[in-house]
Amino acid sequence: MQKIIDYLTQYKLDIDPVIEEVFSEIEEHAQTISPITLDAAKKYHAFMLGGKKHRGALTVFGHELVTGDYNKEILKASLAIEITHAFALIHDDVMDQDAVRRGKPTIHTQYEETYKNTYNNEINIHYAESMAYTLGDFGAYLGQLLLNKLDLPAERKSEAITHYVSKIMEVTYGQMLDVTIGMEDTPTEEDIRLIHRYKTGDYSGSLPMMIGAMLAGAQQEVLDAMYEYGWRIGTAYQFRDDEIGLFNETDEIGKPAGSDVRQNKNTILKVKAIQNANENDKNFLKKAYGNPNLTEDQLEKVRTITVDTGAFDYSRSICRKYIEESKEFIPHITNDK
Repeated sequence: MQKIIDYLTQYKLDIDPVIEEVFSEIEEHAQTISPITLDAAKKYHAFMLGGKKHRGALTVFGHELVTGDYNKEILKASLAIEITHAFALIHDDVMDQDAVRRGKPTIHTQYEETYKNTYNNEINIHYAESMAYTLGDFGAYLGQLLLNKLDLPAERKSEAITHYVSKIMEVTYGQMLDVTIGMEDTPTEEDIRLIHRYKTGDYSGSLPMMIGAMLAGAQQEVLDAMYEYGWRIGTAYQFRDDEIGLFNETDEIGKPAGSDVRQNKNTILKVKAIQNANENDKNFLKKAYGNPNLTEDQLEKVRTITVDTGAFDYSRSICRKYIEESKEFIPHITNDK
């Protein structure tokens, strides 16, 4: 675990100067257009300074597994993946109506401040959400632009960009599933697994590793193994993230504690707890999930029921299963067995 922490720490030290270089150019251009566009560029820049950045680190790692090293061009590629992640979060925050991300106001919440004393609430919110969606779109295009501009062999870039675009399209499918299945009273375990696979699994695990490896000229056997390894690790990560979202506090997760419950988020914790609870607890959970006014005491009761019904242990077992399955593909990725 310490090796992973050290790797992420070093990656953040390496990527910070690249972030500054890229966004200085963006802000310089935005300034020639309007104060509005400059403000937008600065908002995206500030958003990029937070987060765990594990997807970017996996991009570099995927390249290192093939070549044994990495350079500035690969750091730029990793930044493209992180910028893409940021765009997805900006959109997701609007859809989930989250007010806090990475310990700070979300992008649409920041834009709500612009005209809050000028227009009524409905008009102001529409403006803020429109600006957030547009800024997110900007990030989606910027990620692809950075990949296009890499000073690397054209055939490697073409392979990487094609894979990148196809997987981001699948992320949108995952988001559609999440939003629509969230309207159902009783999503199934299969629903949750499908959402996590397409919304998070590939995009958080296999995509960044494979982009790094493709840019290194990896053989297809290695790429196939990375795919199988990566989507399992990425999906396990999402199940673990759901656990953290329910049981950790605001200062630990960078968003309000219990927000997943208040927003009726699709998780295996919710599905299994409702499935296994007695009638009284089942009714309580159904009222608690989706209640924006959930109290701290009610949140604590949700947590207790989730543990007592075995839902938490079940979620952990899914994580372990995905991780164990992923290990069989490691020998096909690296000689370090």
